[in-house]
Amino acid sequence: YSIRPFADHDLTNDPEEAARRTRWNAKLSSLRIAVEHCFGRLKGRFPILRHFPGHDLDYIFRQIEAMFILHNILEAYGDDPETIEGYNGREDPEVDEIMGDIP
Repeated sequence: YSIRPFADHDLTNDPEEAARRTRWNAKLSSLRIAVEHCFGRLKGRFPILRHFPGHDLDYIFRQIEAMFILHNILEAYGDDPETIEGYNGREDPEVDEIMGDIP
């Protein structure tokens, strides 16, 4: 932080500007929450996304992109993963153990 002869809040005492910032922050927060929910659904459907093996970023990107496409196709056809026996929407407890075996 630099030393200034004024405080930052002196620059933002404009009530109209404060209202605009509040609206902006509310919109940004709601979008962030929506994105987090989307990633949560993807991780529930594809638990490997939590511990993706490998270091080849191009390969990883292609795999994740394929999962996004597959997820969208399944959603378009009305697939409900909650109807799968044993599906809980979260990572399976054995994933850490299984992922430890993958080089």
